[in-house]
Amino acid sequence: MIERITRTYEYDDPNGIAEQVAEMSGAEMCEAWMRGDGVSPVTATLGYDIVSYGDGEIELLCEPGSHQFNPYGIMHGGPIATLLDTAAGVAVHTTLPKGTGYTTLDLISHYLRPITLDTGPLTVRGRVTSGGRRVAVSEAEITNADGKKLATATSTCLILAIG
Repeated sequence: MIERITRTYEYDDPNGIAEQVAEMSGAEMCEAWMRGDGVSPVTATLGYDIVSYGDGEIELLCEPGSHQFNPYGIMHGGPIATLLDTAAGVAVHTTLPKGTGYTTLDLISHYLRPITLDTGPLTVRGRVTSGGRRVAVSEAEITNADGKKLATATSTCLILAIG
């Protein structure tokens, strides 16, 4: 018999977060995130946290959980792509002033190794490779505790006014 698992979690109202973020620079948004102020639905759903950030760089930590897995016991490509997209995009956001945001134009991801419960904590790093006024390019990677690359991505982001 298959056991049913229940998972509950909390997150902040995305409309309130959007209003808050519109009044912050990208660096200020990362500071709020590190304090736990403005936990987005996707962050809470997938269960990742910000570890550190700098100008054009971000590091996240994610513990693989069965709620992210396909029927084969391997993390589904969707959550992996979301982690990569988040790191690549937030790396861009760290460079942006108040009243400016971004949206992903494209994400090209490469899945290099399967991620299972035995993989352990995932480190997700993003960095800007080319900044601009309207478009920025960034890259992201997911590694395990031993530093082995599990997935990589490149992303192009459109920079836009928000608020």
